[in-house]
Amino acid sequence: MSRIFAISDLHTDYEANMEFVESLPPRPEDVLIVAGDVSDDIPRLIETLSILKAKYKDVYFIPGNHELWINKSDMAPNSLVKLFEIVRHCTAIGVQTEPGKVRCLDGNDVWIVPLYSWYAGPDDDPKNTLYIPGGLTSWKDLTLKEMGWSDAYFCKWPALKRRASGSCPSLAQLFADMNTERLTNDYDAPVITFSHFVPRPD
Repeated sequence: MSRIFAISDLHTDYEANMEFVESLPPRPEDVLIVAGDVSDDIPRLIETLSILKAKYKDVYFIPGNHELWINKSDMAPNSLVKLFEIVRHCTAIGVQTEPGKVRCLDGNDVWIVPLYSWYAGPDDDPKNTLYIPGGLTSWKDLTLKEMGWSDAYFCKWPALKRRASGSCPSLAQLFADMNTERLTNDYDAPVITFSHFVPRPD
């Protein structure tokens, strides 16, 4: 029987953050949810998740935006291929990226359901984008350089037409569609969902 802990944005590319992960006490009966942004470097990501897997009974993980940055050491041609590479690596080390059932301390079961997600860029939905520069009410004359939107520089998407902001009109929907089966399953216990991005109220 387990307690369920959750964390995100470990950013273990910074040594101090990796030291924090290494210093965590073992919790061999408990479950950890890691909601993305561990590292954009796959070896460092796998090293971090392996350390956590050695400390917890189970680790559930979903990538954030930083995992999908393409850097010079990446063999993946684009961020979508990198996403599936990360999932394969997680499977190989026993880190869960699929829904799973957990028996809690009170004897009741819950399902943990990781959800893929991406945000709407300012060209997709100005009212619900994550990036809102101070004092601006219109995106009309805003250039990519002025936005300073790192994901537009570091993520590479296949066959998806970019807009001026670097966002892709169908990207948020592409990620949402990857959850169809997970969202339509008939779960037989309460469900805990998680993703890297905060969901909309509706």
